Amino acid sequence: MLLEKLSEKSSYIHILIILLLWFFLSLSFLGSSPLIDPDEGRNAEISYEMVKTNNWVFPKFNGTPQPYKPAFFFWVDGISMKVFGKNEFAARLPSAIFSVLTLLILYLFLKKYASKDIAFYSSVILATSAEFIGYSRYVIFDMTFTFFFTAVFLLFYSYYKDRKIWQILLAYIFMGLGILTKGPVILVLTWAVFAFFVWIKEKSFWKPFKLLHPELGIPIVLAICVPWFYLANKQYPGFAMYFLLDENVLRFLTNKYHRPGPIVYFIPVLFLGFFPWSYAIYGMLKVAYKKIKNKKMDDLFLYCFLWFSTIFVFFSISHSKLPHYILPAFPAVAVLIYYYFKEANHFKYDFITVPIFMFIFMAFAAIYFFHKIGVRNAMFYAILISIFLFSLLYVFIRKQSFGNLVVLNSASSLFLILCTVYTASNYFGYYKSSKFVADFLNTHYPHKVVYAYQVPTYSLVFYYNGKVLDIGKPGTITVTEPKHIAKLLGKFRVVYDKGRRAVLIKKSGD
Repeated sequence: MLLEKLSEKSSYIHILIILLLWFFLSLSFLGSSPLIDPDEGRNAEISYEMVKTNNWVFPKFNGTPQPYKPAFFFWVDGISMKVFGKNEFAARLPSAIFSVLTLLILYLFLKKYASKDIAFYSSVILATSAEFIGYSRYVIFDMTFTFFFTAVFLLFYSYYKDRKIWQILLAYIFMGLGILTKGPVILVLTWAVFAFFVWIKEKSFWKPFKLLHPELGIPIVLAICVPWFYLANKQYPGFAMYFLLDENVLRFLTNKYHRPGPIVYFIPVLFLGFFPWSYAIYGMLKVAYKKIKNKKMDDLFLYCFLWFSTIFVFFSISHSKLPHYILPAFPAVAVLIYYYFKEANHFKYDFITVPIFMFIFMAFAAIYFFHKIGVRNAMFYAILISIFLFSLLYVFIRKQSFGNLVVLNSASSLFLILCTVYTASNYFGYYKSSKFVADFLNTHYPHKVVYAYQVPTYSLVFYYNGKVLDIGKPGTITVTEPKHIAKLLGKFRVVYDKGRRAVLIKKSGD
């Protein structure tokens, strides 16, 4: 019952535990694995090119303009690399920082407007969920975007409760920064959720618009966003219209960017993303149905349910789908999962379910990775984790409490991270990144011109200290995929062939 006792302690103890979880799950070994293509390699290189060229206006990759996202994340990531150097840790650090900011703002908000228990446990549930951990360790916009989403949602709710004007003004500042991170969808969804919530509570059509204060919010958002869009559009005329129309409206309405998925796409994403809490999703939905049916929802539950369901439905009907699109809904889901456990009167099956989930997951992971990292390595860690979890089960079986269940799930997440980082690092380096081939080139062919032939160049550009050309044909030093070796052997010889990368040298240049 240790965690229950700790939950009764001061907020400083709570925050310390949340920070420790964040450190072990999101920050530890942050730079130990190579950048994964395409997202990490591309985003890290764009950020570094801002530092290298001192052009902080328009994102560029290998000198080519990249108009698909605004600049805020690249600014933060570039500053990180300017301070800590050009490496994996620096590139991933902003995502880790914004993840802990999300946890802290969620805790402080829930502590004020609900209770210390719901604040502490909801933050722990979020901190230990698989997708939240994964994207806190990944060079991508979505954790930063999730922080701004969360801040706006919580500040809108705070304003509804307190009616202090600084809350709505701060919400719009975060909204403007969110638009500069990924686009105007943050405005559409936060307005929709808050307006629907106020309409349900006040039974008034005009009250939501009055409380949203668009006369204050729109000027703030424009003051934050327009200067950058103006400068970016000045450098590349037509960018603003392309970004707003193609990257937002058409991405939602069409399959232009080839990210299709069925309407049920995000159901497995939600279940897998909330591992090891996946089994509680069904219970959470049952509780929500019961509360809606009986009309017994308190304000916080209603607001979080609208927050989750609006984002989930919006991206489910979108024609473009990727797993991280629903990440901004995860803080709300963490709160809803706590409500489920709060209403549960026993935890016997939860203590049995978690180890079974872990064993199945690790069995599949071992099968998937064994031919990449060795049977002994993968199976050793699968068995180690399973033994550890069943040991916890034995220890806690006579004291089935929510606090002990949280400890069990936190341990599950920690061991998953250690296993993934340690055993899969080489796999990522050879099969999902160009780091190892770039290391080979830096050692044997430094500061040369390398031709990329029918192979992604993202992390190769980041890691190689020479110039990388992607012009659709091979050159003196060519990087390609092994499947293209056969058609190049007449004029080239192979000097490197590991994983999904090969290096060929033109024979006439020997």
